[in-house]
Amino acid sequence: MSDWHLLAESTRGDVVENQYFGIAVVCDTLGNIVHAWGNPERAVFPRSALKPMQALPAVSSGATDHYGFANQHLAMLCASHSGQPMHVALIGEMLGKLGLDTQSLQCGRHQPYYDVAHMDDGLPPLSHYNATHHNCSGKHTGFLACACHQQADTAHYLDPLHPVQKAVQQSIVELSGEAASAVHAATDGCSAPTYALPLRGLATAYARIAAATTASPDSAEGQLGLAMMAHPTLVSGTGRGDEFLMQLMPDACIAKMGADGIQAIGLPQHGLGIAIKIADGNGRAPVMAALSVLQHLKVLPDLTPKQHAEWLRVPLHNARGICVGEIRPRPIV
Repeated sequence: MSDWHLLAESTRGDVVENQYFGIAVVCDTLGNIVHAWGNPERAVFPRSALKPMQALPAVSSGATDHYGFANQHLAMLCASHSGQPMHVALIGEMLGKLGLDTQSLQCGRHQPYYDVAHMDDGLPPLSHYNATHHNCSGKHTGFLACACHQQADTAHYLDPLHPVQKAVQQSIVELSGEAASAVHAATDGCSAPTYALPLRGLATAYARIAAATTASPDSAEGQLGLAMMAHPTLVSGTGRGDEFLMQLMPDACIAKMGADGIQAIGLPQHGLGIAIKIADGNGRAPVMAALSVLQHLKVLPDLTPKQHAEWLRVPLHNARGICVGEIRPRPIV
């Protein structure tokens, strides 16, 4: 049996040109598999879908309360943000509360995903930006808050043996329900430690975060899940997938993408988590696959024609703006 299931495809004219294989799994809070397409035991890197778990020590240690982080700051700890002014301002606020500056962030820098001032003419050179524009700067600020609160070293906060990173790894193990031996360490694009785990564990973690928003809203998991649902544009950015999913299902969906074809979702009203990995890491397919899973679970609201066109049958245009095909999900049963 193949690890991978056909989840989406793209066309050129009337011919299917590309097929996107992946794995999708739905789990409950006990780690039971409710539905699976492909092999849910395959180890994958959730990448940025780990961020709510990586933010847990900052909340559970009391650091976020100590430094007066508000709900929108908690959302930023979980964000893969677009580097819009609102994102950059909130990172600056949090660093200021810690008595730190941009130089303390060790995530590096990249051109932001969205810069409205330059969308027509292209982005300025990389030198125009700093580490607060990096999509992972919120996560790194959370690491620093936890380190400062514990009076731990902030210069080496990304060392896997640093107390903050050891707490992060423990949070991932506990929330996913996976054995420590099944969680494999590596280094992420932002230089932070990252971990591979069975996709089932990622779905279980999101089921537990989602359930906590109703069962224990004052817990670290509950606070982070509620903050994400309250501020979808902070978690993501204008016009991006996580914003779309959480606005489509207000107060009923926690959505977090990850690089290289990852999408994770928690459903608070159902105590379920969904995790998706696209085999080749293609970033166009995960939201489509997620919508197919949500439709299968009968929890997806009706899409407007505009939403349907933007997310379920997405036109593909060439350099002259001519529609040459589309990308669309494959029905799952």
